[in-house]
Amino acid sequence: EAIDDTGAEEIIVACQSCYGIIKENSPNQTVKSLWEILPELGLPAHTKGIGKDSDIVFGIHDSCSARDNEKVQDGIRWILDQMEYKTEEPVNTRKNTRCCGFGGMAMPVNPEATGIIITKRGEEYKTDHIVSYCAACRESLEKAGKDSVHILDLVFGEKYIKTSAKKRSQGSLKQWMNRFQSKKELNRRK
Repeated sequence: EAIDDTGAEEIIVACQSCYGIIKENSPNQTVKSLWEILPELGLPAHTKGIGKDSDIVFGIHDSCSARDNEKVQDGIRWILDQMEYKTEEPVNTRKNTRCCGFGGMAMPVNPEATGIIITKRGEEYKTDHIVSYCAACRESLEKAGKDSVHILDLVFGEKYIKTSAKKRSQGSLKQWMNRFQSKKELNRRK
């Protein structure tokens, strides 16, 4: 109802889990993924070819929630191709992608099993550099010991090279505070 009250006809999301929830609960709106519309809109001008001379080969991680969405998967690969970053696919990719270990609240319920899942997924990649389009997947693969980057960091950042690699996780409390501050700001603007 809150979305209906805005008068929005179309909702564009960058999170595939949000895509599923909003699509299911917002029958009066068209819901699209940012990753399927960027190929239609194009990338920022500075982004085209930015990765051409990068010394990194990125493994592409598809999130569980995008497992059956070829348009999203193709969109991600189109973005990376336009940016001219070198990529490789793990054995389990696209419709056969494996869970990163973050889903289903597994970590608080069974941290030991989750650690095993995270480690196994990380071991499927030949490269130490992973690109994903899910914040939770990005964080899980970093816990697996990989240099894990969200695709938006590539789209809106500088050329990514090995010396750019760094830990990005802020920790659960910091992440929660960021969400809390964002919600507070949105409520203030009503």
